[in-house]
Order: sequence, then C-alpha cells, then structure tokens
Amino acid sequence: MSKKKITRNILLLLVGVSIFVFLIAFKLDIASFVSTISGKISWGFYVFISLLIILQLILRSLRFNLLFNRVFEDKISLKDSFLLTGASFFVALATPGKLGDTTRGLFFRKKGIEITAITLVEYSFDAFVIVGIALWGSAFIYRQHLSKILLAPALLVVGLGSLFFLLKYSKIENLVKKFSWYEKIRGKIKLLVSHIKTGIKSRFVLSIGFIFSCLFISIYFLIFYLVLCRLGANISITDVLFCAGVGMLIGTLTFIPMGMGTRDASTYGLLCLIGIEPEIAISSVVIMRSLTIPLILVCSLCYLLAINRFADKE
Repeated sequence: MSKKKITRNILLLLVGVSIFVFLIAFKLDIASFVSTISGKISWGFYVFISLLIILQLILRSLRFNLLFNRVFEDKISLKDSFLLTGASFFVALATPGKLGDTTRGLFFRKKGIEITAITLVEYSFDAFVIVGIALWGSAFIYRQHLSKILLAPALLVVGLGSLFFLLKYSKIENLVKKFSWYEKIRGKIKLLVSHIKTGIKSRFVLSIGFIFSCLFISIYFLIFYLVLCRLGANISITDVLFCAGVGMLIGTLTFIPMGMGTRDASTYGLLCLIGIEPEIAISSVVIMRSLTIPLILVCSLCYLLAINRFADKE
C-alpha cells in the first residue's frame, strides 16, 4: 500500500473517530452510562458477546476454507484459513469499506490469485446481504414507501447481473485493455477472472457463501438485540435489523474504516427515531463499538502469526 493511500486511510479514520467522539461528548452522560452498565451488563454477559463476535471470525474462516477447497484442488488447511482471515480482517479494520479483507492473497502469495478470487466472491455475498437486510428492515418499518425502497434492490440485482455477464462473456477485458498497465498484468487478471467465474458457477459456492454471510451477519444483529434488551429497551428484532442494518450500510458507504462514527451516529439516530430512549440508544452503540477491542486483539495475533508462517512458504 502506497504512502498516499495510507495517509488517506488515516485521515478517513480520524474523521470517523472525530464523529464518534463528538457523539459521545454531546450524547453520552458518563455517570449515567457507568451506572447503567454496572447494573445491567455483567462481565459474564460481556465476555459472552465478545466470544460471539470472535465466532464471526471463525465462521468467516470456515466459509473461506470450504469455498477455496471446493474450487481448487490445491487445498488449504483450516488453520491457515483462520490465520489468513484474521490477518486480513486486522488490515480491514484500518481500510475503507472493508477492502482490507482482500489482502489475504498478499500474505500467502504462492496462492495469491486463487485466494483473492475466493475473497472477492465472499465480498460480493457480504455486500449483497448487508444491503438486503438494510432494505428489508427499512421496507418493513416504512411500508408506505415500499415502492421506492424496492427500487434500490432492483438496481442492485441489475448491477450484479451486469457484472456476472461481463465476467461470463469476458467483456470486462474490453474495458481495461486500453490502459498501458494492463498488458503487464494481463495474465494475472485473466487468471483471476477465470477463478471468479469458476466460483460463481458452482452451486455449492453460491449456496454456502450466501448461507454463511447470513449466519455471521445475523450474529451481529443478535448481539445488538441482546444488548438492547439487557439495557431495558422494548424493541423487536425487526427494529434492530432496520436500525443496525441501515447503520452498517451507511458506515460502509462512507468508506470510513470500520464505519467509525458514521455507523454509530446513524444507528443511534435511528434507534431514537423508533422510540428508544436516547440513554439506552447511545449506551448500546458504545457497547457494540467496544466489541472491536477483543476482535482487534485476536486479529492482531493472527496478523503476526501469518507474517511468520507464510513468509516461510514463499
């Protein structure tokens, strides 16, 4: 990654942190927050939801392992899948829109193109599910605007269909072959596109990839729901899908690493909009953001282990 990109990512992250700090400074009563947490959120419960967050990482690793080993004969172990997933997730925490997830191939360059192909397929599943959940939750809450809301998934389907057509019939090459740098990496791009085609043509890849995306994204919403219930909120799971789903989507679209600030502020605002007490809303947002800490600890360890392990395989 170039210095320019690193600087840009740091600036984006600082913007997100500033928004989050602003939200905390003006919306969070520290004394009331501490009192609420100490009375309603036990350490045992917090450890439990922290383990659920880490379970997401394990499921991501398992999905990658299943898809990779289905598409390619040169298998990859579950241990290596976990290290690659954790290491790339650590990078993703500091990159816009979770694009750091695609760095798995940089850690294990011997299989870099194959790994990147599967990761891009996974990325498309995650994006589709996040957008779908946000739109479904929005449609359920605001049924009077259903026709307008359904326009967005329709456009998404058209976009994904167009991408599939370009990949299937190799039309995408016509869009990039005019660039001078294309000839230098033409072979790698062709191989990457070929692997992606193989993946999206597999029913196993499509079904398992979609199911796992729904599963570990649902875990996030389940945790949010449990936290809100513990804090005393009278809320349905559909409301959580709407508030947290739209918040997650906004955080992704702003391209700020981890959706820092933008996801938190939008989720807080939506929770208040549906009638949740501001004190409970801001407390839940802070608790959910704090779960990034145990995830960072695990992923940073994977990052260090991955550097040492896969350097020996070059």
